[in-house]
Amino acid sequence: MRVRYDIHENFFESAKPDEKRRFEIIESEIYKYIRDLGAVICKEFSDKQGFSIDINRPKVFNALVDAFTDIRRIEAFHIIDNGPDQVKMASHVAFWFIRWQPCSIVPQEDFLKSTVLTQREKKKLLLLNENLMVTYLQAAVFIGGNTNRCMSAPFRSLPEWEGYYNYLLYYLVYRLRSPKELEAILKTITLHPLWKVQKDIYFGQKDEAY
Repeated sequence: MRVRYDIHENFFESAKPDEKRRFEIIESEIYKYIRDLGAVICKEFSDKQGFSIDINRPKVFNALVDAFTDIRRIEAFHIIDNGPDQVKMASHVAFWFIRWQPCSIVPQEDFLKSTVLTQREKKKLLLLNENLMVTYLQAAVFIGGNTNRCMSAPFRSLPEWEGYYNYLLYYLVYRLRSPKELEAILKTITLHPLWKVQKDIYFGQKDEAY
């Protein structure tokens, strides 16, 4: 059973002191990525007409409520006082965001049946939420936050990252079953030589081929 919280205050009545702030920061970040993705799509499809991107704000909010509810349960069970790490939080946010699917193309059916679009373009528009979450995970896990040991600017342009982006997108679309599985994948990749992790966990040279 999922409890839907239509009013913010109801959810935060039992919140820890910093939980509401964390919630609002992530919510703000999500909307930033939505705006950025919208700008990219508008530029890429500037010659196409007949569609717009719809953002269902209650769905965005409820996706975050589900993510934070999961985290509350984990913290209570394991008696964690200092909050989740960045990877765990991002994994739960991405999982529930994809479950709720708050972003969509309007009008979807007629536009996507149009012969004006290639199959690749149609897939890109259909997978708005998944593409958005790959971008969010890239920023939350590999660039900023508590795991800021991963990506420098030159590394983000490597073919390996593009390949991993496509793999992660595929996983989010076809294989995503739980936040903990996504968390395991993300934590594993932060140990990869591609992300320039600290030398004390290496068994070989940093510049060795993987």
